[in-house]
Amino acid sequence: DVNNDIPVVKDGAATFPSLTTGDTTLTFEISGTSTARLIEGETTTITTTPTTVPFGDLSVGVPQVGAHTLTVTTNAINGYQVFVREEGNFLSSGGAEIPGVNASNTSPTAWATACTAGMYGCFGYHSGDNALLGGSNRFSVNDTWAEFEIAQREVMFAGAPVASDTIDMLYKVERHSLLPAGQYETVIQYVVVPTF
Repeated sequence: DVNNDIPVVKDGAATFPSLTTGDTTLTFEISGTSTARLIEGETTTITTTPTTVPFGDLSVGVPQVGAHTLTVTTNAINGYQVFVREEGNFLSSGGAEIPGVNASNTSPTAWATACTAGMYGCFGYHSGDNALLGGSNRFSVNDTWAEFEIAQREVMFAGAPVASDTIDMLYKVERHSLLPAGQYETVIQYVVVPTF
């Protein structure tokens, strides 16, 4: 009772209002894909598993393409973002590197522009999410590639709760003649951030 500055007595048959919160949920799944699938304008040349992208032997000037399917389910009221990062460079045991394409997540470009003949080789990704945070459509064109970075970069977004929200992530590598022979490896990490 704000007029008298006293609490209102509850009627005997009434109950006080209450608020209960449900469980918060978030699931993230990475699925492998098979070879010869047309994804985002590219035909995959390798089969991936949820934890590996085995490019195999690389011939000079012949790009190899693999993909993962990413799926998010969450009841987060403001949705989620998925970020990707590379834990280290794409290196051989001898220290040689397959460099990232010459394009960033904020400004991805066509493979022919991002991977020039003067480079030792190229490694990059394309996100299948056509609308990222703030309405950015930077990956909406199929042939748009970005380099993996140590810093995490956005590749998937939804602004509301979702059930099985799915996109494909493409990975592409190309060897050029100056790249030393060797076994090359890197580790890619996904970070999922729900917004409750």
